[in-house]
Amino acid sequence: EQGALAKDSEGNSLSDISIIYQKNGVEVGLISTNDVATYTVIYSVTDGEYRSTITKTVIVRDTTPPVIILPDNNTLKYSELATFDLLEGVVVTDNSNQTVSVETRGYDLLPTDKIIEYKACDIYNNCTTQRRLIKVSQD
Repeated sequence: EQGALAKDSEGNSLSDISIIYQKNGVEVGLISTNDVATYTVIYSVTDGEYRSTITKTVIVRDTTPPVIILPDNNTLKYSELATFDLLEGVVVTDNSNQTVSVETRGYDLLPTDKIIEYKACDIYNNCTTQRRLIKVSQD
């Protein structure tokens, strides 16, 4: 906590500042920006018989959406429509390492080209959308 400064009633700097970090009420060594959590920072300083304490709340949020990588294979035969797996070859990653939900829409069994929309959302409701054109050829 660079810049933490305490002064006595005459404006003299006090150098013995104690800083404690807590996560869920348990003391930790530092605030991890990779760990989605709420932290409390407790600043304390003593000047003779007087003690002053100030707390600050730090909330680490995940605001990064998942990443969707779609396969290059974008051609289907009409006879493959009924058994085609929309998620085959699709890779979804997320910085949270938590479960990511993937929804698709735009797929039907009609013998026409498809624009498939993939929507991936992490548990913190960060979402990303990608579209994929699948060309359908006659057998």
